[in-house]
Amino acid sequence: MIDPVSIPYLAPFDQLPSDLPTTDAIVSSADVLCEQSSRKVVAVGTLFVVQYGLQVDLEEGRTTIFIRRKTSVPVPNDLRYF
Repeated sequence: MIDPVSIPYLAPFDQLPSDLPTTDAIVSSADVLCEQSSRKVVAVGTLFVVQYGLQVDLEEGRTTIFIRRKTSVPVPNDLRYF
Protein backbone atom coordinates (compact mmCIF):
# COMPACT_ATOMS: atom_id res chain seq x y z
CA MET A 1 0.00 0.00 0.00
CA ILE A 2 1.22 3.51 -0.80
CA ASP A 3 1.60 5.91 2.12
CA PRO A 4 0.23 9.24 0.87
CA VAL A 5 2.27 12.38 1.47
CA SER A 6 -0.03 15.18 2.50
CA ILE A 7 0.55 18.79 1.54
CA PRO A 8 1.66 20.83 3.39
CA TYR A 9 4.49 18.45 4.26
CA LEU A 10 7.15 19.01 6.90
CA ALA A 11 9.81 16.40 7.57
CA PRO A 12 10.12 15.17 11.14
CA PHE A 13 12.10 17.58 13.33
CA ASP A 14 14.93 15.08 13.85
CA GLN A 15 15.57 15.01 10.07
CA LEU A 16 16.18 18.76 9.82
CA PRO A 17 19.89 19.68 9.61
CA SER A 18 19.12 23.04 11.26
CA ASP A 19 16.30 25.56 11.42
CA LEU A 20 14.62 26.04 8.05
CA PRO A 21 15.45 29.32 6.31
CA THR A 22 12.97 32.17 6.60
CA THR A 23 10.99 33.47 3.64
CA ASP A 24 13.11 36.64 3.69
CA ALA A 25 16.33 34.58 3.54
CA ILE A 26 14.97 32.58 0.61
CA VAL A 27 13.73 35.54 -1.44
CA SER A 28 16.86 37.59 -0.81
CA SER A 29 19.31 34.79 -1.65
CA ALA A 30 21.83 35.92 -4.27
CA ASP A 31 22.88 32.32 -4.99
CA VAL A 32 20.44 31.64 -7.86
CA LEU A 33 20.87 28.14 -9.31
CA CYS A 34 18.06 28.29 -11.86
CA GLU A 35 15.54 30.92 -12.86
CA GLN A 36 12.67 30.48 -15.28
CA SER A 37 9.58 32.58 -15.93
CA SER A 38 7.61 31.49 -12.85
CA ARG A 39 10.06 29.31 -10.92
CA LYS A 40 13.31 29.96 -9.11
CA VAL A 41 15.84 27.68 -7.41
CA VAL A 42 18.22 29.23 -4.89
CA ALA A 43 20.80 28.03 -2.39
CA VAL A 44 20.31 29.37 1.12
CA GLY A 45 23.49 28.97 3.09
CA THR A 46 25.30 25.65 2.74
CA LEU A 47 22.48 23.34 3.83
CA PHE A 48 19.40 24.27 1.80
CA VAL A 49 18.30 24.49 -1.83
CA VAL A 50 14.84 25.99 -2.24
CA GLN A 51 12.57 25.85 -5.28
CA TYR A 52 9.68 28.30 -5.33
CA GLY A 53 7.23 30.00 -7.66
CA LEU A 54 4.11 29.32 -9.66
CA GLN A 55 5.54 26.46 -11.74
CA VAL A 56 6.70 24.31 -8.83
CA ASP A 57 5.10 20.88 -9.14
CA LEU A 58 4.17 19.43 -5.75
CA GLU A 59 3.91 15.96 -7.33
CA GLU A 60 7.68 16.11 -7.85
CA GLY A 61 8.03 16.39 -4.08
CA ARG A 62 5.57 13.58 -3.39
CA THR A 63 7.42 11.37 -5.85
CA THR A 64 10.82 12.13 -4.30
CA ILE A 65 9.51 11.30 -0.81
CA PHE A 66 7.94 8.07 -2.11
CA ILE A 67 11.23 7.01 -3.74
CA ARG A 68 13.18 7.79 -0.54
CA ARG A 69 10.73 5.75 1.59
CA LYS A 70 10.36 2.74 -0.70
CA THR A 71 13.71 2.29 -2.46
CA SER A 72 17.46 2.69 -2.00
CA VAL A 73 17.75 5.10 -4.93
CA PRO A 74 19.58 8.24 -3.74
CA VAL A 75 17.37 11.32 -3.95
CA PRO A 76 17.46 14.73 -2.24
CA ASN A 77 16.12 14.86 1.31
CA ASP A 78 12.97 16.92 0.84
CA LEU A 79 12.12 18.76 4.03
CA ARG A 80 9.06 20.87 3.29
CA TYR A 81 6.33 21.39 0.70
CA PHE A 82 3.47 23.86 0.74
